[in-house]
Amino acid sequence: VQFIGFEIVDVDHGPIGRIHDVYDLGTQSLAGVHYRDREVLIPLHHELIEAVHEDVKELVMALPKGLLDL
Repeated sequence: VQFIGFEIVDVDHGPIGRIHDVYDLGTQSLAGVHYRDREVLIPLHHELIEAVHEDVKELVMALPKGLLDL
């Protein structure tokens, strides 16, 4: 699934932002999202993804505590 354009929704924080780019680092992929006026890189790891709703372009994730503060 190509996730560019999907909205990331965290199970605790709610909507985070829309994925504008995906960076493939070989060992993992990171979603680039604008969150609170800055870019945040979110790992697209299967253990963090709770649900994929392709019909509404939504990616529900359980983000690690503190990730959005980096």
